[in-house]
Amino acid sequence: MSGNVISAWIWTRRRMRRNNSSAVYLATLSVNDTLFLLLHVLQELKFAWGQRTVDYPAICEIFAFIFLVTQYLAPMLVLGFTVERFIAVCYPYQVFLQRDATQSAVMRLHVVCLSVCPSVCNV
Repeated sequence: MSGNVISAWIWTRRRMRRNNSSAVYLATLSVNDTLFLLLHVLQELKFAWGQRTVDYPAICEIFAFIFLVTQYLAPMLVLGFTVERFIAVCYPYQVFLQRDATQSAVMRLHVVCLSVCPSVCNV
């Protein structure tokens, strides 16, 4: 977990984000993984140890929703990162396919929305 926090801190620094659109994906992925690990501890306390961590009416639904979003978001972020790197390696001189940090942030927002949709259906 400490590796994810350090990774998020490094990738969100201004110098890393300036000319590296992949930094946005990697920072989001490390924050998402940290959140997932924290939520997983709460779930393990509930199911494996029988502790009442999220057994309250509104908290239970919100917890389930956020837990599912973090599960769906990780592979989607890896897919977005992979596609972006594929485009950068295979088509390096086609400027219209290259993404800057702002376009990468917009794409990340779309990935989050795509991850929220199945989570809403499951909760």
